[in-house]
Amino acid sequence: MLLSLLAGLAVQHGAFVLTNGGEVTTDQADTFAKLCGGKNQPILVISMSLALGDRDSILASLKKQGMASVLTLDREKLLDRNTRFPSVRGVVLYSGETGVTIGANERDWFQSRLNHLIEEGGTILAIGPCASVVGTTVIQGDILTPGMGLIDGIIATEYYTKHRELPLRNAFFGSKVELGLGLDRGDWVVIRDGNVEKKVGTPHFILREAR
Repeated sequence: MLLSLLAGLAVQHGAFVLTNGGEVTTDQADTFAKLCGGKNQPILVISMSLALGDRDSILASLKKQGMASVLTLDREKLLDRNTRFPSVRGVVLYSGETGVTIGANERDWFQSRLNHLIEEGGTILAIGPCASVVGTTVIQGDILTPGMGLIDGIIATEYYTKHRELPLRNAFFGSKVELGLGLDRGDWVVIRDGNVEKKVGTPHFILREAR
């Protein structure tokens, strides 16, 4: 009886909302907000681009969708020893650039903070190229670079548009990851603990085993 009660009190792990890119839609914002606990919950936008215009763009998009408590953190300040990770229920990863790569120190920073967020039931919305970088490996043309490793998988955005079918397949079967995911325009998914909870559009999945 006590064990069942304790199980009921256990914190449910958080989820990832992965989109192909573009402006945040109403459905995406509503899903993200619900997972965070409502549009009044504090969220943090981490701009992975050095262009301030990119940050302003995503902030405007989120405010348009009614997100009321939005904090920001620029990539260049991530490793500053004076930077403190705020108490938030959700994180938005965004970049207006066509590709995102991260260094080893950045990878450690993201893993320690965002894994903790997910373990505590928080939610991560990763948009466009940032959806790719949350996986273990990022496909950059013919080159594979390390991702954040937050998801045991390889995610390719602009999957059909940029002909990433074969690169994703080769990267997946050349690794031991559990998930290969291709997203193109209009596609987005919600993933929790490696399971797909919601899919919109026609995302392409490569799986080690049926889920």
